[in-house]
Amino acid sequence: MKSIDVVSNTSPLIFLEKIDSLNLLKNCFRTVYISEGVKDEWGIKSIPSFISVHSLSEFGKSYVEGAIGRLHKGELEAIQSAVELNCKVILLDDLLARRAAEKKGLVPLGVLGVLKIACKLELLTQEAVRRKVFELINKHGLFISSNILKQYFDAF
Repeated sequence: MKSIDVVSNTSPLIFLEKIDSLNLLKNCFRTVYISEGVKDEWGIKSIPSFISVHSLSEFGKSYVEGAIGRLHKGELEAIQSAVELNCKVILLDDLLARRAAEKKGLVPLGVLGVLKIACKLELLTQEAVRRKVFELINKHGLFISSNILKQYFDAF
């Protein structure tokens, strides 16, 4: 996966940061982009050097402003940034945002997907992934249905 560029929404960054795993992104992907809106939502004082901030085109900004509704600004900006940057993979956890991204031809990947890639690249053990997933659920409020969780762990 290291040869792939991705655009991220805010929630995967926050969740990875909470489990001390943000640095996995630099080892899993070539470049990680975020939009200005995601940068603002994230509220981090210093953006890690492996994350690039993308400014939307004027068209993209107009599209986002006109589309705000069920999806919020950060999600829309992330999706539009992925389109503008020709990134096929986008980091999103929210189901509605993932569906919207798929309609644009993008491949959504959530925080669980990042952890699975890190495991495949031998950056984390399966046991470390299991601990981090349960920490996300039990300590940090990530909602994952029991069905999805079972499928996730069965796929290892």
